[in-house]
Amino acid sequence: HQIESSPVIIQVKPRECAEGEEATSLGVCQATMRIVYLPSWTVSITLCMFFVNIILSSICAAWSYCNRGTKIVHAAQTPFLYVICLGCALSSLSLLLLVFDDNPDHAFYISTEALDAVCAGQVWLYGLGFGLSVSAIYAKLLRAKRLMLDTATGQRPSPKLNEYMGIIVKVFFVEITVLSIWMI
Repeated sequence: HQIESSPVIIQVKPRECAEGEEATSLGVCQATMRIVYLPSWTVSITLCMFFVNIILSSICAAWSYCNRGTKIVHAAQTPFLYVICLGCALSSLSLLLLVFDDNPDHAFYISTEALDAVCAGQVWLYGLGFGLSVSAIYAKLLRAKRLMLDTATGQRPSPKLNEYMGIIVKVFFVEITVLSIWMI
């Protein structure tokens, strides 16, 4: 650059600043990135959602247990209802990990390295909980379908619960495999 009012050509080099900073026209280094943290009220909402989910999952499981002798709950296949409630509770645990932050002024401050582990843990909790819930619903529907088909064809229905719980276990291990590969 040349100063217009100067008879001599003066070369002005921009000031070198640290990474993430840029020199102003006065030569002062300023940050080019601004870190915006979540407001603190989001922690309250997240914790509230977590407790509501856990309470509702617990109430549903307790209701299923207390009413397991009734025809409707027996027909709804109580063991599958318990697995669905467990999956919902496990998915809800991922909400707890949302409250952590690397903001030093935050109530749940943790280091950036620990925050990376928490982020991975959140994926695992949500993925495993979702896999449990969906596989329980699938196994429950498959069992109900086989019961109806056997009854419709005149065969004596004898769906063994262990066979359908095996479906849930297989899906659970597939989920663990997918999550493990993803984390590599």
